[in-house]
Amino acid sequence: MFLAFIGALFLDQGLGDVVRFLEAVVYPKINDGAFSHVMDFKSQLQETVQRKNLGELQYDVVTEKGPAHHREFFSKVLLNGSTIGTGKGRSKKESEQFAARKALEQLNE
Repeated sequence: MFLAFIGALFLDQGLGDVVRFLEAVVYPKINDGAFSHVMDFKSQLQETVQRKNLGELQYDVVTEKGPAHHREFFSKVLLNGSTIGTGKGRSKKESEQFAARKALEQLNE
């Protein structure tokens, strides 16, 4: 529905009015984090780092242990080569999510 509105605004008023609308209404909400509650921690961290122009993120799985049916993964997230969060989980994705969550907490302190 939102895309239909933007399309109709474009067809009726032109690109300039679409850009003005986005700058006045949508972009401030994005910058204020209004939509971050629907994102996972990795996405929130990426958005925060990009918004603040902090540098480059990298995720590394440090270790895997346990039998194949009960694996535990340990990951870290690095910002410009320095560890800013660590996490563990039953999958690589879960361990990276926990690492991103810790990193967000550290960046928001």
